[in-house]
Amino acid sequence: MEHGRGGGEATDWPARGDAGADATVLCLVREDIFFLPQECHILPKNTAFAKEIFFLQFKGPVSNSAVRPHGRILDLINRCSGSFVDFKRDFKEAAMKIQGSGWVYLSRNGSIRTITNHQKRTDIALLVDWWEHAWVNDYQSNKEKYLDNIWRIMDWDAINRRL
Repeated sequence: MEHGRGGGEATDWPARGDAGADATVLCLVREDIFFLPQECHILPKNTAFAKEIFFLQFKGPVSNSAVRPHGRILDLINRCSGSFVDFKRDFKEAAMKIQGSGWVYLSRNGSIRTITNHQKRTDIALLVDWWEHAWVNDYQSNKEKYLDNIWRIMDWDAINRRL
């Protein structure tokens, strides 16, 4: 099943068969990200929206010093957290408080929030998948290292487009 190529297209296709009316087939292709092959999943619609937001905010990994927020997202982070360093600390603290699985995100108003179910949110600027499938294969139980490394692949231009 191929629905797009290259620049990070995400396609919402109506599900057929056993998926039901409340499901979506989400196909993501990001050839520029070294670890993400084409993925097609039948997902509840409320999950598909988050996966699309999540994967489309990444680019290929770069060194830690080269990945810095800029533009409107940096203004939002500085206004609400003081600095990027403080923001990452606060973001990690919120994520580590999630018991079980979920999502942690920066809202468009600058607050750090969590989603512990599949509720659709319309205020997401930056989103991190906190479900175990996102980190367990590479990081086992070290979720903090997963979060530390995810900043290396953030596409701040994509995030700025959400603001």
